[in-house]
Amino acid sequence: MPFETLKPSTQLRFIELDSVRALAALWVFAYHVWQFGGSPLLPVSVAGFSFDLFAPIHHGPAGVDVFMVLSGFCLFWPLTKKSAVFDWKDYTIKRARRILPAYYGAMAYAILAPILLVFIVRLAGWQANIQPIPSPRQILTHLLFIHTLFRDTWDGITGAFWSMGLEAQFYVAFPFLAWAWKRIGIRAIAYAALASLVFRIGVGLLASEGSSIDSFLLSITFLGRWMQFAAGMAAALWVRHNLNSIVPISPLQWCGLAASSILFGVIGLVAPSITHGPVPLRDILLATGSAGLLASLCTAPKWVKSPLLHGPLPFLGRISYSFFLIHQPTSWYAMEFFRKKLSFSGAPLVLLGYTAGFVITAICSTAFYHIFERPFLSSSNKTAPPIPVSNRQPQTVA
Repeated sequence: MPFETLKPSTQLRFIELDSVRALAALWVFAYHVWQFGGSPLLPVSVAGFSFDLFAPIHHGPAGVDVFMVLSGFCLFWPLTKKSAVFDWKDYTIKRARRILPAYYGAMAYAILAPILLVFIVRLAGWQANIQPIPSPRQILTHLLFIHTLFRDTWDGITGAFWSMGLEAQFYVAFPFLAWAWKRIGIRAIAYAALASLVFRIGVGLLASEGSSIDSFLLSITFLGRWMQFAAGMAAALWVRHNLNSIVPISPLQWCGLAASSILFGVIGLVAPSITHGPVPLRDILLATGSAGLLASLCTAPKWVKSPLLHGPLPFLGRISYSFFLIHQPTSWYAMEFFRKKLSFSGAPLVLLGYTAGFVITAICSTAFYHIFERPFLSSSNKTAPPIPVSNRQPQTVA
């Protein structure tokens, strides 16, 4: 089998990245369902060894790192062409069309869906309590994407929305990075990563003097997460250089890149349990591993990435923004129904959430996509934007 990759000029989008986006979304969805089910264990014993089948799910919040790297990759990819010109007006319009309608629709969904569900449940003869409606302050700060700047609003409507505040900051900061890129080249990426690292070390040094929530809120600013974004930019630049190179990457080089990316990612997952101190080693390793993963997939031989080019994963990747926006409230109410009306609990409840709960969430997300997202997509978009998927608990995502 020849070591052959698909040139960007022959495809409308990196379909394999859609599948990566889908896998990251599924990982975080699985984590939240596991949380909603009470975080149970699913122990099994094989050949005298015992382990928890839910153990990989514990690392689900790492999906946020993948999405941050994807953000940098996809936004920067068009600018990796030598002839590329950054149009601020066009960029702003496309970002607004891509993000705002679905996000505001999801806010309405999160606020109104509980009221509708209570009405339906009471109509069926069951008892249900109406959930409190978010305050005007909560709604206003979320509308303006500034909810992550305040302790009382960062997770006020639904926990996953904190990442939308961070993504909005990325979108505002990116034009300045694009301007710097045109003037000083790759040094702009290096300076952004270095500034992020210094900032995060500073946050880590001050963490003992403040609350954990303050440290978390500082870490989810664009400066706190620029290291992931910059890693995605570096990956995009490497992929462009390699695919345009006269001498393509060799099989040995590709295997080395893929293997080292996996190694960095695995070490990053266990880093919080083996390291202490102000250096954000976990984020550094996961950013490096995720960037390497994207680069290796985009330059992989066709037979390697073939499973990612067909089937349900690319579709889920295309609707992943809608899936992200409504998966938490949808899966939460599905799990509550399974718990209270079907009397499931523990591991069986989580497994039901992974099956029937996922089907419900996928159906709702598909409908939401066709109503609030697809009508506003620009036909010139080459790749769907990466969507950050988040965890509500600051200690696991910072």
